[in-house]
Amino acid sequence: MTYGDLRPSEKEVLTVYEKNRDRIQAIARARILAGKVTPDNELLLTTNDFAFEEVRFADKVKRSPYYFRLVRRVTGELETVVGQSMGQIRVRWEYAEDAQRRPLYILVVEDDTSRESAAFTPADLENEAALPARLSRLWGDLLQDQNHKQLQRIGAGQSED
Repeated sequence: MTYGDLRPSEKEVLTVYEKNRDRIQAIARARILAGKVTPDNELLLTTNDFAFEEVRFADKVKRSPYYFRLVRRVTGELETVVGQSMGQIRVRWEYAEDAQRRPLYILVVEDDTSRESAAFTPADLENEAALPARLSRLWGDLLQDQNHKQLQRIGAGQSED
């Protein structure tokens, strides 16, 4: 099979674009706002792009193509949970092992004021049904921490008056 045989048709490309239009536009918007354009003001999007300010994967996360694909899918699902504020968020995936030396994939979500993380076993990554709730809880924890810190700053400002 030659490369030409693998190339999708224009109809297939348009179908995929229409299905993912909102996500593609969010990614493009975030990359443009971050200044990630060429000197000719061109923007190249690939399947590895996300709308977050930054997404990093530890080398050990990338070692398994299967789990790396799942981690990227979870990152895409997190974009859906986070919504429009994702351009201000940094995401990092780390690799660790539990006490029995089983793999853990650690998702770290942060901005300039707060940081939250969640550990995922390989089974967790494969459990698509449970992911939205887990990611919503992680995002909610980050928002709660941001609000708590903001209230502390407001309270500290009021007590100085």
